[in-house]
Amino acid sequence: MQHPYALTANFGTSATITSVNARPNGVMGATYDDTLHITGGGGLTIWSVSGGALPQGVTLGSSGVVSGFPRQSGNFSYTATVVSCDTKSRTFTLSVVRADARDCRRDGAAVWADIAPHGRSDPVSRFPGQQQR
Repeated sequence: MQHPYALTANFGTSATITSVNARPNGVMGATYDDTLHITGGGGLTIWSVSGGALPQGVTLGSSGVVSGFPRQSGNFSYTATVVSCDTKSRTFTLSVVRADARDCRRDGAAVWADIAPHGRSDPVSRFPGQQQR
């Protein structure tokens, strides 16, 4: 006697990138932190930049976190690709502005704390990765 069987397999749903195209603005020299999101897909998700470019000092991690210290101002268009059951891509825009002139050092980097020892006119504060003057 034959028994008809039906086999149904579910390997997750198609991924959809839910982050909006315009990302939060950044300030040159200040910490930038953003996260890209998807719905659907399944299992492990891996993000990468597949086109365009992020500003110098900012990277997209494989978990979808966009972070760093922007070292240039302007509008940056980049395409992020996520792999999760399938592959999806979306183009995003990140705008980085220069800090107001009264909040900047001579090189344009935003100031956290400028300290000039008594008798010196130039500040000695540093940003991560920046050499002391």
